[in-house]
Amino acid sequence: MKAQELYLKGHYSEAAASKNDLKTISYKIGGLVFTGQHQEARLLHKAYVTELSIEDEIVANFHLGLSYTRTSEYEKGRQYFVQNLLLIRSKSVSLVARFFAYQGSSFYRFFFSEHKKSQTHAEKGYGCLLQMQKAPPLLLGLSLDIQAHNKIQMGFINQGLKSFEKALAITGANHLHDLFSEIEISYFNYRSEFSLDLNNQIKKLQKRLNESRNQNDYSNSATALQVAKLYLLQGQFKKAHDFLNSHFDVIYKNQNKRKIAILNTLMAQLVFYKGQFLEALSLINVALGQLHSDVDRSLFLPLLGLKIRCLKFLGKDFDGELKTSQKLIQKIDRTININIQNRISNAIQDRKMGEDPLGDLFDKVHKRTPGVLNDILEAGVLLLVFELFELNPKRKYIIICEAENTTLMVDDQQVVDTGKSLTRLQIEILNKIYQGPCTKSKLIESIWGYQYDPLRHDSLIYTAIGRIRKILEPYGAWLYSDDNHYSLAHEVELLAPLTPVKSSRPQRPQKPVETQNLNHRQLQMLAEGYASPLSVSQYGEIWNVTRMTALRDLSELLEKGMVTKMGRGKATRYQFI
Repeated sequence: MKAQELYLKGHYSEAAASKNDLKTISYKIGGLVFTGQHQEARLLHKAYVTELSIEDEIVANFHLGLSYTRTSEYEKGRQYFVQNLLLIRSKSVSLVARFFAYQGSSFYRFFFSEHKKSQTHAEKGYGCLLQMQKAPPLLLGLSLDIQAHNKIQMGFINQGLKSFEKALAITGANHLHDLFSEIEISYFNYRSEFSLDLNNQIKKLQKRLNESRNQNDYSNSATALQVAKLYLLQGQFKKAHDFLNSHFDVIYKNQNKRKIAILNTLMAQLVFYKGQFLEALSLINVALGQLHSDVDRSLFLPLLGLKIRCLKFLGKDFDGELKTSQKLIQKIDRTININIQNRISNAIQDRKMGEDPLGDLFDKVHKRTPGVLNDILEAGVLLLVFELFELNPKRKYIIICEAENTTLMVDDQQVVDTGKSLTRLQIEILNKIYQGPCTKSKLIESIWGYQYDPLRHDSLIYTAIGRIRKILEPYGAWLYSDDNHYSLAHEVELLAPLTPVKSSRPQRPQKPVETQNLNHRQLQMLAEGYASPLSVSQYGEIWNVTRMTALRDLSELLEKGMVTKMGRGKATRYQFI
């Protein structure tokens, strides 16, 4: 089977390995390019270029332009695409040749983030295929693929995903396995980019990456970078770093400077969230040095945005970076970048909501929309707590989210949603310790209002601190003690941004004599003031004590008038006053 037939069946590897045949050599070059063998493709083209027909020259030019563009040698790539457009204007060529000329121009414009122009050329190429009695399914798939990319970048996300689905239907029905796999990877990468279901998207992408039959390192490297990006959005900094480390080979093997720049962008973000701003700036400058300012505009803006954040924390001027980003955005019609720029410049925009749920959430945070914290927690996009609460990555945080009944823990490894809430008493204890090291005596007197007695109150303190540490897991050690004091680690900040950390009940007066003989269980229950009536069994379960002990505790409290008794028999309940 010759290279052209193998290529049009989507067997790129077999086409690349086929015998050299002048009539189909341009398709063998295509097979080499699509499997990442760029140097081999260029050498083969050099050996046969003078013998090619006009038709074959256009096909070969398309693939050479693709090769040089993908390896970031843009001027060389442009020359091949321009030559093709000149050839179809001056020569009478087949519809297939015209398709390759328009498809190449569309691909090149896409790299410049000129998506409207790219889409115009893509539609011209698609029109050539529709004029054919039976267009090769592979070419239909390629055309729909670039159109899908353009539509999504222009903000027509649902239309773009439908174009991908149409391309997948055509390539799947015609058993074009390699192209199907490549389009499928792009499709799922985009779905994950706009989805709020991060866990599920990570699983899908990792499965496709592990099981991929596609030898196209360009697509596989894009998937690896997208998985790391999703881990970053989850606030899983260590996982993102480890995942990138394990996929360096496939990213660098691709020889694409854009992908390597994206890798360095992600690494810069991870270093930024460690609070290492100078190191982040160094990586940003490396990434910018790998890009072409007139070509890689869509990648410049996120880097400039991150650079501005670093400079802000370092107290340095960033007017130059802001002006550069404003100039770049005028040359881009990529919706995602326009939204990023609006956030950088603090512009509040009105745009169609719903097509990009993740982008919508970013905008809600930017506008401080009421209820956005709950949206962040539900989606698990925990990275956004940094912007919402204006956190300093150099610090560690305990964030008390009372309205959402949870506590967030933040350090340079991850953002953790504990899913556990602190009681008002526990918040008071933490706040008191956050103000400075506290002795047991100080805690008992300021929180419970008792005169400190080690025999009666040490168990109460140990129980309260132990419960707080359990809620703060995996960072319970941030609350530590020595022989005399309880303290929070000095780099930890305590935030309660939605509800002030302040007692909701009046300070307890000095306890009358009758409370001095209460045990720590009884004192804790009185301090926390349970709103719901409790049975003897429920009290016993709270403290893991026998029924007899629970009944004795409650009976003593009833005798002192600190609880009321209601009901009879098994329906008996005790209400704390």
